[in-house]
Amino acid sequence: MYDAGRRARTWGVLLLVIGGAAAAVGPVQRVSATPAGHGGWHFSKPYRIPHMRDAVNGIACPTAKLCLAPSANKMFWTTKATGGKGKWKNAALEDSQGGSVILTDVTCASKNLCVAVDNLGNGFVATKPAGGKNAWHPVYISSIEIESVGCSASGDCAALDYYGNVFSTTTPSTGWTIGNKKVGTGAGSDGGVGCAHGLCAVTSGTNKIATTTKPGSATWKVTKVKGSSQWSDVACPSAHRCVAVGSPSFHGKVAVSKGAGGWKHASLGQGGGGGVDCASASSCFIISDYFSSHPKASKHAWKPVAMPSLGSQTGVSCPTPRRCFIGTSTNQFTVGNR
Repeated sequence: MYDAGRRARTWGVLLLVIGGAAAAVGPVQRVSATPAGHGGWHFSKPYRIPHMRDAVNGIACPTAKLCLAPSANKMFWTTKATGGKGKWKNAALEDSQGGSVILTDVTCASKNLCVAVDNLGNGFVATKPAGGKNAWHPVYISSIEIESVGCSASGDCAALDYYGNVFSTTTPSTGWTIGNKKVGTGAGSDGGVGCAHGLCAVTSGTNKIATTTKPGSATWKVTKVKGSSQWSDVACPSAHRCVAVGSPSFHGKVAVSKGAGGWKHASLGQGGGGGVDCASASSCFIISDYFSSHPKASKHAWKPVAMPSLGSQTGVSCPTPRRCFIGTSTNQFTVGNR
């Protein structure tokens, strides 16, 4: 998962639930080995993405090679995500009237379907996300800024706007439906979105989490989830599990659901919070400090991860259980391998 909502959110930790083996990918430049007892994670030397002047506003890597990172009015992408800073390209996106926008987040259901959102309430859908400016087609979602967006591999998608309204669709290029419930408490919702097939969940920086088991409909349920007054991000690796994390101000808070309900929470201790991504039901990554191969609401299920020195982390995407990509507010990019 920003200045407003996801765009300037400073994630303080990185939670990772690790599962089965991942496909081998090309060599990555490494820094010193992660200390023993910290999960065996190693990270490449961070570098600044060329020609990016502002923060990474979210990151989406549907494969171990393809990564996208919006910043200001541009979409940055690489088809060689472990190939270094010389492999990045970028293009400025525009709304349907040719006007300038500020991109606030991006998600990918697969390498053939990605959705970006902006400060004007637009979505941008691409079936060839590495195709440049003309690959992105605008679609109306809301009349106000979209803070966060998420899609499942099946194409179920949801979004959160500045006022806490939730939206969903099963056809992101043709239409989005506003939900019958509101998850935010007012202007400036700061949250995240996670979707699996037949399930989407939305956090908004409050103690509430919204869920729907009917993406594309107006039917949503809003639940007060104990453990944190500011749930800031959520990932749903399957229709049977979602993992939410608290904001960096409430370190070490995690909640795990059974489907759309049954939330249980735990405090992980020092660190932990802000952003989360899950490569599978047994592989989730919370920015900066923890991973688990058995994500559940128990302190003992999570293990600490040692991270390199980075700026405030504003995006994490894990295409496989053994690889995660991280972006920062200082336009840095690093690769984590296990």
